Amino acid sequence: MDVADELYALPPGEFTAARDAQIATAKNAGDKALAAQLAALKRPTVGAWLVNVVALRRPEDLRRLFEAAEAIRTARGPSELREQGQRRRREIDHVLGVARQLASEAGAPEPTRAQLAEVESTLTAAMADQDAADLVGRGRVLKALSYGGFGGFGDLGGAFVTTGSAGASATGRERSKAPAAEPEDQEAERAAARASAEAMVVEAEQELRDAIELEAEARRVTDRLTAEIDTLRQQLDEADRAVRVARHARLSAERDLAMVRRKRDRL
Repeated sequence: MDVADELYALPPGEFTAARDAQIATAKNAGDKALAAQLAALKRPTVGAWLVNVVALRRPEDLRRLFEAAEAIRTARGPSELREQGQRRRREIDHVLGVARQLASEAGAPEPTRAQLAEVESTLTAAMADQDAADLVGRGRVLKALSYGGFGGFGDLGGAFVTTGSAGASATGRERSKAPAAEPEDQEAERAAARASAEAMVVEAEQELRDAIELEAEARRVTDRLTAEIDTLRQQLDEADRAVRVARHARLSAERDLAMVRRKRDRL
């Protein structure tokens, strides 16, 4: 893992101080080029860092997620599409769990729902767009990405500086000069976007069915407990009556005992 990887694996609160220390070390060693590259690195948001730390610490989990996304694009028929959509959902949930685990191991606060939503949004962009996938895979996300369809997504944030080989780095300006996508590439992007959208619909439909079943089960539990409460109320009423009868018998027995004691004492 190179210096930049080490920095982007750190919680954002530790990033700036660690980067500045590395810059000082590079300057002291006379490596001005490395110092300049390090100075260009920007601190990521928490949501972006959660994506980066998964990419840098657990790349195999991202690989399985991307494989699940690719399987959706090649799915044949609604049944297979539904199956692969469910697989994709499981892999996303797994990566979110890994992000929470790595945050805990790094001593960072528990990620909020909003931060985890940023992670999922970024992963969705990476599954739909190759540039976003490259950025995520390298662990250089600065802020959350959001896929807009047909190849468009949120600002990559310019986090392309690396201390690896010179050929591995590319700036946002260099990417902007790349030739426009060919028509067949655009059609492929549209197909990928449609497949991704269809998978999301399948997931949403499954979530709705699950919610309906959950509600039905909750109603069944409520009905059962209501019936049990009615039964218990009847038993309580019967017990109250038994208590009243027993109290009456006790009071009567106490009176009888008092009476016979008085008779005995008079003898």
